[in-house]
Amino acid sequence: MMKKACLPRIFRTVGLWGVLALSGIFLSPFSYAQELWDQSTQEVAWRAVRAIYAAILEAKPQHQELSAFDERVLSTNPDGVQQILYQYQDPRISQKEEPYQFLITIGPLKEKPAPPKAGPHHRPAFEARHYGFPLIGVRVSYFVKRYRRGHYYDLDQAVQKGLDLLHDHQQRYFPFEVILRPLKESFKVGERIAFEVTVKNKTNQNLKIKNLGEKTLFFTINGQEWGTRSSVASRPGQEEYVLGPHDSVSRSFRGDSFRRPGEVNIFCTYHLAYKGILPFGTLRIKIEE
Repeated sequence: MMKKACLPRIFRTVGLWGVLALSGIFLSPFSYAQELWDQSTQEVAWRAVRAIYAAILEAKPQHQELSAFDERVLSTNPDGVQQILYQYQDPRISQKEEPYQFLITIGPLKEKPAPPKAGPHHRPAFEARHYGFPLIGVRVSYFVKRYRRGHYYDLDQAVQKGLDLLHDHQQRYFPFEVILRPLKESFKVGERIAFEVTVKNKTNQNLKIKNLGEKTLFFTINGQEWGTRSSVASRPGQEEYVLGPHDSVSRSFRGDSFRRPGEVNIFCTYHLAYKGILPFGTLRIKIEE
């Protein structure tokens, strides 16, 4: 049964440490070390900054306060921290007041960025938000200064574009992987969709994992929460079990039917946290006439 609409990535961006751990860590002791803030991560960080920049640039025609926004806002410091720094002196407010401005940075988790230097009046104060990605050693921070008398561009949706890229990249560093695949290449209008969820051990050691079922898999279909309907029974009496090196376990599910052709987007969170982060899998299913 479809329930109230919710954001699919709600489990992926909560506070400084990224994602709430809704369950404990059930992994056997093993080494799965990786270099933090490595070259591939820095490249993703740059793509994330460009995605944020592109989203703001797209909104520029609809917002006067973005009229001076262009390539000059982009920069990289010697430590590889990517940033967007922008300010605009709004003619709608007193010239004695400080400009509308924001700073967005993506860099190593250990870095603690500070807001831009305040002007002589120090009002209003900068609002600050921070997002941490501990598996890849990345911190996203943004600071914004706006005014209550005016309506100013909301950065949240643009920043989310970058967060999504970093969330996806962080999944590569999990010791296990959540894979979704359709049971058919496409489905007809009016036909119930069917897909399979697989959890694969990516290491050469045993993993103790949770059973795949209603208590451990959270789904959204086209952004709406979906009550799990399994096509097969889960392992009886087993809440958790050991998955051998590079082994996998799968379970199939049936969803609702759809009245129109198009694409169905499925998002699945597996409630088995690794270092406080929940893994996820995504899938697009084609609906045809």
